[in-house]
Amino acid sequence: MNSNEIDELVRKYYAGSTSLAEEKMLSDLFLSGDYPPEYEPEAMLFRFIAESRKNKIPPPEFLAHMERVFAGEKGKENTPNNENAE
Repeated sequence: MNSNEIDELVRKYYAGSTSLAEEKMLSDLFLSGDYPPEYEPEAMLFRFIAESRKNKIPPPEFLAHMERVFAGEKGKENTPNNENAE
């Protein structure tokens, strides 16, 4: 992909008008490491996005447990599934 094509896709990406296929093209390009150095900020963004996708969101039960822990509900701090703990 030449610089003009990259410029156009990057412009569309920041405008929110790229297709999923175009975003994949940008992602593939920037994750490959084979791009002109002036696109390093975009490459960093796409690396961040790729890395973020690896992180999983905890299940709602865990989040509810943590809310109870931070709220200081006695007896529920140690057992997220034990509703009768006191």
